[in-house]
Amino acid sequence: MAFSAKDNIVRLYRKIFCRGGYGIHSPFVFDLIINVIEERRQYYCYEKLHEALYQIKHDKRKVFLNGATVTMAKAARDNCLTENELRLLFRLANRFRPQTILTAGSDFGTTAMYMTAFSSSTQCIAIEPEQSVAAAARHFIKRFTQTQVEIVEDTFSNFYLPDNKKIDMLMWGNSAKEHFDIDVLERLLPFLRESSVLIIKDIRNGDIWKTVCTHPKVSVTIDLYNLGIVFFDPKLHRRTYKCVI
Repeated sequence: MAFSAKDNIVRLYRKIFCRGGYGIHSPFVFDLIINVIEERRQYYCYEKLHEALYQIKHDKRKVFLNGATVTMAKAARDNCLTENELRLLFRLANRFRPQTILTAGSDFGTTAMYMTAFSSSTQCIAIEPEQSVAAAARHFIKRFTQTQVEIVEDTFSNFYLPDNKKIDMLMWGNSAKEHFDIDVLERLLPFLRESSVLIIKDIRNGDIWKTVCTHPKVSVTIDLYNLGIVFFDPKLHRRTYKCVI
């Protein structure tokens, strides 16, 4: 995903002034920033995941996305998270060890592959409204991983979750068909635990992030400029922190 000149200026500012947990008094957030968000260790799975991401971003086969037929390479470069952002998803999953993951939007399987790489026993459901993208996601997940990922061809608004189903970690990747809004959050809440983690893509576009941060069920939020991380643990003091990866 390309960033504009304005985006890069804001990101540079944060890299200079919002790094290293400076001024953060919450032990939970300080540890998360130092040991997860800003961590640069080369994990065992990065090499294989990089190969999968490279293949996806150079695949010339056609897919239908956002109302147009384009090559998978172009669609992935324009819409998927950056490799640094995907690696953060892995580190978050590796830290919180979710048993059940839900992704709204598959990004050709990249989000599911990175989020499940820490454990082959974690269950992941990826909701993908575009049939050709869902097919590509299944292909790459089968080729590069041995994880339990189910690709569901549907939109989140139509997708049914059993009443007793709980989601430990959820990645919402905004698409042309379905953007995150307050109604989505309200629908999600019954399926989330106090320990659940929600990650939202493209928070810099629109005012919904401000609404999420002030929701009474939300405690700590972390603004990474393009990604937002949301926690619901009432023991955490409500506050929004800004950082960048």
